Amino acid sequence: MKGRLKRARTQYAEHLLEELITEGLFGEDLLRRFESDMRERPRLKKDREKED
Repeated sequence: MKGRLKRARTQYAEHLLEELITEGLFGEDLLRRFESDMRERPRLKKDREKED
């Protein structure tokens, strides 16, 4: 069970970072947004598209 939770968090971080870079964020803006979104954990575009 621990492995799954840890893995899911790692995958979320990777997907979030990919999404933010795709949005054109870089440098300090990228870092601030990544840290903020990791705390708030908003739904990712990939997850929203799967539901549609």
